[in-house]
Amino acid sequence: MKKLIALLLVLIISLSLVSCADRQENYTGDTQTSISQTESVPADDVNEIGKNEAESENEGESFVPENATGDMTTATQIMSEEQNGELPEIEGPDGFLEQFVLNPIDAYYIENMEMASSLSGMLDITNNTMMYWETEVNSVYSELMMLLGEDSEEFSKIKAEQKAFNNDLKISADEIKENAEASMTGSMINIEISYRIMLLYRGRAVELLCSAYNVTGEVNVEIITDAAG
Repeated sequence: MKKLIALLLVLIISLSLVSCADRQENYTGDTQTSISQTESVPADDVNEIGKNEAESENEGESFVPENATGDMTTATQIMSEEQNGELPEIEGPDGFLEQFVLNPIDAYYIENMEMASSLSGMLDITNNTMMYWETEVNSVYSELMMLLGEDSEEFSKIKAEQKAFNNDLKISADEIKENAEASMTGSMINIEISYRIMLLYRGRAVELLCSAYNVTGEVNVEIITDAAG
């Protein structure tokens, strides 16, 4: 009886060992199959997958740096709040204003400032406009003096006003320079100075042109290109 039990135990142990070996063999085979399947993907296909994923993530996006045009976006955005690339309105008789609004110097300034794409370009335009108005002041003053004649009271009045304007111009220019340096930096300082002085010449030209209009009924403004390089 004892021998029979021993034989049965040996048989059971043998069967258990065979079963474990089979399971181990199947596990190893499955693992190798899985590894083999992974390694079978060509390298070019992997690269393509990565490329497609990257393109999918970036689809619809574009990188546009701010202020891509350089040191400014548009001329009007960088001007001081007061000037803003525009010219102040003037006062005078209706007939005078209707003619003055068509003057070529203002047109030159406005049109070119709208297209300006750099600070150096803005400075050139403002300097040119300043010199155009300076030349216009001198030209209109000379013509007006001839129209009025030395015996006219208006002649003496305008002559005194012109002398005062010339004397005050230097003082005003110094004040403009001081204010610009205190409130601005870099190239905008020179642009602001040129602009403010240009407005002084423009204002004086308006006064002289209005006086001439009262005599002739006409407003004649010209751009003398020799006045600006």
